[in-house]
Amino acid sequence: MINSKITSIGEILFDIYPTYKRIGGAPFNFIYHIWKFTGKGSQISKIGRDNYGTEILTFLNKTGFDISAIQIDDKHPTGTVNVELDDNKIPSFVISPDTVHDNNALNKIIMDDFNHQTDLLYFGTLAQRNRISRNIIQSLWGKDKKYFCDVNLRQKFYSKELIQSCLTNSDVVKLNYDELKLIAEFENHCENNLEDSAKRLATKHGIEGALPNNDKIYYKYLERM
Repeated sequence: MINSKITSIGEILFDIYPTYKRIGGAPFNFIYHIWKFTGKGSQISKIGRDNYGTEILTFLNKTGFDISAIQIDDKHPTGTVNVELDDNKIPSFVISPDTVHDNNALNKIIMDDFNHQTDLLYFGTLAQRNRISRNIIQSLWGKDKKYFCDVNLRQKFYSKELIQSCLTNSDVVKLNYDELKLIAEFENHCENNLEDSAKRLATKHGIEGALPNNDKIYYKYLERM
């Protein structure tokens, strides 16, 4: 895996907390840590031509992160998520509508890099809440790559059909226990424990291996890259 190039596609945005903000978005968090660990990795995304977008671009340039697949959008704002914490520090999220990551796009440079350099594509379910970005992400499926799906079920920005399609087109799937329970209900099955449920789901959708990790279940494709 270390010698392979990983690309993510989806949102890079600002998480807005009551007293501070930080750059986030599951696809960016994933690829940024991959990049810090391996020195390689890129993200297909968009930022707006606004103050938030400028801050993101300044940060990425300062760190040396590859920005060749990050486009600037003149029509839509950079995404934000308002995060509120309850008394038990459990977060709730309000995701801004119709932002740049809902209107992602591909160009020849991005496609050439994806076709010839990328070994694994990370994508999430949240980035597919909009038809435009959903079509973009799904147009990259089915190639000679590995696919890593991050199930992120927020604010009802998902459907049974979307989840099942993502599972079927993935080699690796990450989801928490609550998401696993919901998907098991979608699939009309309920095992005695979550590991059995994960294994059944993996078998149905052609994903091999199941590894629990704290509150996460990881389906891990076993073949070395």
